[in-house]
Amino acid sequence: MATVLDVSIKSLFEPIDNAEVEGYIKVKGKIYQFNNREELNKLLT
Repeated sequence: MATVLDVSIKSLFEPIDNAEVEGYIKVKGKIYQFNNREELNKLLT
């Protein structure tokens, strides 16, 4: 799996920092930007 993803085997077992997520999401036709998991959760609730 690591070879297919072109990552180290070690990286497959490292914890993910959920605070380091950002992006855009479209909800009911409106686009929102979020800068961390807390903001994303607020958009989805």
